[in-house]
Amino acid sequence: MTNQVMDLILTHGVFYLSMREINLLFFLCLMTIFFIGGCGEPGYAVKLAWNVPTTNSDGTTLSDLAGYELSFGTSPGNYSRKILIPLRDKSLDCNGSGHDQESDIVKRCNYTVTGLREGNYYFVISAYNSRGEKSMNSNEVMKTALRIK
Repeated sequence: MTNQVMDLILTHGVFYLSMREINLLFFLCLMTIFFIGGCGEPGYAVKLAWNVPTTNSDGTTLSDLAGYELSFGTSPGNYSRKILIPLRDKSLDCNGSGHDQESDIVKRCNYTVTGLREGNYYFVISAYNSRGEKSMNSNEVMKTALRIK
């Protein structure tokens, strides 16, 4: 059994890995998770809400908003994790139906960060446009991760 081979099928072909290689990959994955901050407990989450920006930093109308970058961590000013949230992300809820019914302009967005451990988290968010240009960070907010019911 020392020479077992398993198929790992990817989109571009078949790769063969020995059990030793699989064990090494599993170990490396676990160590990566450990050093990045653990797996978290999937039952804890934080719900965030923010007003959608309408102007660029130079005062011109914002016409090419592409998404948001959410940065957070467990101490103030230390944002060790980032989540890119493109506007097409199904987890992003903007005004429930996506647009304000009277003006057809999105005014507020909600996003739930899941997979957290119990505790306090510090968040900032920035917007980015279709060219990848990023706004300044928002003010920092502190939220407590709560168990999802």
